Amino acid sequence: MQSLFLGAASHPVEAVLDALPYTIFLFFVPMHFQTELALLSLNGIWTFHSHGCLETKMWPNLTADYHAMHHIMHRYNYGNYTFLMDWLFGTLRHPNSIVEEAKSE
Repeated sequence: MQSLFLGAASHPVEAVLDALPYTIFLFFVPMHFQTELALLSLNGIWTFHSHGCLETKMWPNLTADYHAMHHIMHRYNYGNYTFLMDWLFGTLRHPNSIVEEAKSE
């Protein structure tokens, strides 16, 4: 079952590795501390949104119902914010497709 807190439930090493790109990015694109804080806050809000069981229709944004497929199947819907890369590389799956795939196996 999905929970709002699944996004924060990770191993400490994984959490550091997740934050590393944001830190490295600052060396190439310097920005004000408050801007960085705002971006990290928005990312946290998005993490809660994508794990919160909210079935919102925000196409092309990746929503909780699609992200749940990622946690169930572990081979689809890798995108963090949008469907674009999953669509381009063939890893996009609709939430209802899990039932159809189970019937065909």
